[in-house]
Amino acid sequence: MHYFLTTARIIPCCNRLWEACHLVQTHAFDITTVTFQHGLQQAEKAIDTLLNLISGRLGLDHDCVLGGVYAFPLMARYLMQRGGHLADYRERDKLLYWYIHTFLWGRYTGSTESVLNQDLAVIEAPEGALDRLINQLRQNRGDLRLSANDFMGWSLGARFYPLLSMLTRVCHAQDWETGVDLSNRLLGKHNHLQVHHIFPKALLYQHG
Repeated sequence: MHYFLTTARIIPCCNRLWEACHLVQTHAFDITTVTFQHGLQQAEKAIDTLLNLISGRLGLDHDCVLGGVYAFPLMARYLMQRGGHLADYRERDKLLYWYIHTFLWGRYTGSTESVLNQDLAVIEAPEGALDRLINQLRQNRGDLRLSANDFMGWSLGARFYPLLSMLTRVCHAQDWETGVDLSNRLLGKHNHLQVHHIFPKALLYQHG
């Protein structure tokens, strides 16, 4: 896996984990060094778990296709509330379903902190937390169904680009020449995944 996580991404996870443990109720400057170190360790463990889930189940194993990074503080908090483990594959898939829709519809692209606080309040009561999160998304959007027009974006920054990458991995898309499943774990200098046009520009120019 190739992920590059900055301090700006990890610290919010620490804050949510401290809150989950009721270790901090006021300001960051009240946190002791020991508490801060413990929070970093817990955040790292939670992020590792989430990245492994996202990589293994969704095939999003590179930073360039990792959408919805601002959903990680909430997912880390959710994990911490459950001792760092999900009950079964149903809970796992429901959490990932919510995660996918957060980046498809830009859940955290606006007022990130206020929206995150709303979502955190939704999961305070553990029972049915994921159902409430998904229902809240559905209420805000009106509909979570996809249409062909949603895939009109062409750049790597398009919201639906990670979804296209995920579909190639989950559905075992194959290399057209070798028939080998596309994977970021292929060995060899020239076998890492790359982004190309279906029809190379040079080839199109050659044919007018």
